[in-house]
Amino acid sequence: MDGRLQTIDDHVRIGLAQTANLRIVSRNTRLQAPLQLLPLQKTVGLVQLAVLLDYDTIHDQVAGYGRDLALPFINVMDGVGRQTFHIQFPPNGYVPLIGSTPPNFNSRLEAYRHLDILQMMVFYNETFDIDVQDDLPGRINKFRRFLCEF
Repeated sequence: MDGRLQTIDDHVRIGLAQTANLRIVSRNTRLQAPLQLLPLQKTVGLVQLAVLLDYDTIHDQVAGYGRDLALPFINVMDGVGRQTFHIQFPPNGYVPLIGSTPPNFNSRLEAYRHLDILQMMVFYNETFDIDVQDDLPGRINKFRRFLCEF
């Protein structure tokens, strides 16, 4: 019985996070300066439960820890930046809980540096369609699209 109740609880948390994200994307899309963007909630945890729910999600977030996904993008940082990345994100890091938002999210995207974008990649386990050769303004624009488009 406990397993079934946990599954129901997981489904409810995913549904609540997805509903919140619909509202957030709708708000972010219509946002006018100087109002600031809101972060999306994490909709998957350690296991990809969204597939079980058969919901159409805004963004098909991938379960897991995004460190390995972000590794190819650290080439634009200097040695100190790379070392900071490896310290912040050890190989076996923490997978954010469903419904959580990035603790280091800055709604002023124009202030982001490469490390900030990488932190978002690790949190969401998502590349935001960023290519390795993209410059910082290009990376910021692609992350903005992630927060603003269905």
